[in-house]
Amino acid sequence: MKTVRKAFDILKLIAEEPEYSYPLREISVPLKMNISTCNLLLKSLVEIGAVEQKSSRQGYSLGPLLYHLTRNGPYRKDISVAAELFLHGFTKKTGETILLSVYHRNQKKRIQIASADGNQAVNIRLQNLLLDDLYQSASGRLLTAYLPPDELNAVLTKYGYPKPDEWMGSDTKKGLERNLESIRKKGMIAIESRINALGLIAFPVRQGEKVVAVVGSPVPLFRFSREKKRLIKELKETAEKISRAISKQKTGNR
Repeated sequence: MKTVRKAFDILKLIAEEPEYSYPLREISVPLKMNISTCNLLLKSLVEIGAVEQKSSRQGYSLGPLLYHLTRNGPYRKDISVAAELFLHGFTKKTGETILLSVYHRNQKKRIQIASADGNQAVNIRLQNLLLDDLYQSASGRLLTAYLPPDELNAVLTKYGYPKPDEWMGSDTKKGLERNLESIRKKGMIAIESRINALGLIAFPVRQGEKVVAVVGSPVPLFRFSREKKRLIKELKETAEKISRAISKQKTGNR
């Protein structure tokens, strides 16, 4: 298992700039990996085509196997492709960034699968999917609020309760339950982060009755207070449009 994790760490690093040729030391040093171990793993990855080395003296880049494995498009294509038009519509109306995220059951983290930034450039991610902790973002907290009880217990078993500096008032069972119930009752979340100087808004995306994703928008605080009501309205409408699109997709209705 340790060997698999190390190989995966190598692939994640190389995927940050998939066409750049990474010298051996630029892989082993940031990963704090023994250079001979790293070299052996890279040779194995080259043999199966996951990594490419054009000559014995050149660095390493992503190989054809990984491009082949991603030929079917983005992660959770059923959601991200259906949402693309509406993500673009949000940025066109507001000029703000919007993120589409889902819960990754195996990693028990939030995974960002698509985004549209303030310059209206839509980016559905094929590689470098962003995984982060559930507790530290508005979207992650919203996803946590709608987890089935058994999955929430699994998250708590793996990570414990949020620390006070991660999510104030959620470091006990009673406190977390109260905060999650408050989110479900409101059907959204809007918070201000003085540390990051951001206002954060998120709404659930549903497929039928089930929450399958969330849309969130991080907004600089100096604009957030002025535009909060309008942004909440636009983000809510965007979430509802995506929900209708993927629900029709599931049932086959037109």
